[in-house]
Amino acid sequence: MAKAFNDNERKLIKDKLKEGALLFIQQQGVRKTSVDELVKYANISKGAFYLFYTSKELLFSIR
Repeated sequence: MAKAFNDNERKLIKDKLKEGALLFIQQQGVRKTSVDELVKYANISKGAFYLFYTSKELLFSIR
């Protein structure tokens, strides 16, 4: 069963995912940036990533 995140945790995770996305895109571009790298950076599971975003492209499109 997936962990339930409180509002503060959700904000921290989203911020960390956005930070990681910017970092990895700058370093290696969108195509080479993987969900696996992002979840490792944010210290969450891959399943948890999809609770926040349905795809990495959706994450990348958010400012």
